[in-house]
Amino acid sequence: MRVVVHADDLGICRSITDGIIETHREGCVRRTSIVANGEAFQYAVERLQEFPELAWSVHLNLVEGRCLGPKQELSLLVDKRGWFKQSFLRLLLLYLFVPWCRARLRRQVRTELNAQIERVRGALKPLHIRVDSHRYVHLLPFVFAVVMERSSAWRVREIRIVDEPLFTRTAGLRGLGGLISANLLKAVVLRILSKLCRRQLRCRSIGSPERFLGVLFSGRMSARVVCRGLRKIARRPSALDGEVEVLFHPGPADPRDRAVWKENPRQSQFYFSSGRAVETEALLSQELRSYIESEDL
Repeated sequence: MRVVVHADDLGICRSITDGIIETHREGCVRRTSIVANGEAFQYAVERLQEFPELAWSVHLNLVEGRCLGPKQELSLLVDKRGWFKQSFLRLLLLYLFVPWCRARLRRQVRTELNAQIERVRGALKPLHIRVDSHRYVHLLPFVFAVVMERSSAWRVREIRIVDEPLFTRTAGLRGLGGLISANLLKAVVLRILSKLCRRQLRCRSIGSPERFLGVLFSGRMSARVVCRGLRKIARRPSALDGEVEVLFHPGPADPRDRAVWKENPRQSQFYFSSGRAVETEALLSQELRSYIESEDL
């Protein structure tokens, strides 16, 4: 199997961007996701140009920061100032339980995602692009439908699918206890949505990872977790010929970047969490590098 270590959130702020570049230069990261509406987007573009061997995806975003499309046309997605006001769950509930808004919601999603894709394409000029998203919003069925509708125009070659096996960090009851968290429900929901999405990708000959690691233990992705997860994946014969995407969130952010989240301080907790330091340490470790190289067949 081919293991690709991926770091999300390039361009969200300068310090996270620098951390991702460090984990590429000195560690295991071989691909990253650039946030088109990130405060440090232009800086991220400059850093990517320094490291042309670092592959990248477009990190579609409907839940954080300012919109790139015209805010007066995005009232279901943003507030009057143009800041995103929804979450993954609220977007899903809005679509399911306010049916008279569905056409408008899809139209607004299309407008905003077009703006984000065009900003990245204009800055980096790729022949083809890979797509994933912030908080996995691209896996919401109505958002995925927009991505599929625009896939030819955007020249989408690959899309992230979250097919993560259930596994524990350690053996025995202690390991089972550590598995029980909000991330467990999240991983199950994303896996169900991903199975629905994969069928559409196959019909359009768009690529996706065969397997995935990074939701169950997000913020706790140590070298041990990755090794246990890869061993679980290796027991499934179909994974041996495909790509396994291993997702990390390096950090934490530098305190000087707190102003990036001044409009929504609660969102900053994710970027300043101690778990991001754990993930950076793992990415820079020789243990993880050696194990991944042994599995990358």
